[in-house]
Amino acid sequence: MIYEIPIDSKNQTFNIRLGGIKYRMVIRWNAEKDGGWFLDIYTVDKSALITGLPLVTGANLLEQYKHVIPGALFLLSPATLLPPGKNTLGNDIKLYYSDAKPE
Repeated sequence: MIYEIPIDSKNQTFNIRLGGIKYRMVIRWNAEKDGGWFLDIYTVDKSALITGLPLVTGANLLEQYKHVIPGALFLLSPATLLPPGKNTLGNDIKLYYSDAKPE
């Protein structure tokens, strides 16, 4: 199954269940240099699992972390493969999670 993770174009912290496990996600805009959105994923007791993950389109964001979190996390945009801008994350560009296991 594929699930949309509801997000906005603002810094945010929320708990979410992915693949039956509860996590804490932190999404933040890096205003330095060229900017960019970054994701940190923690256990619910706030132990870091993945930090500083750039939110980019066109790739499974969890590919190199599949031993940490099963499934796939990806951004989709109907118009571009460019990374999300300050105001496009959650609007034009959506975040999705898939718990499907590859065959």
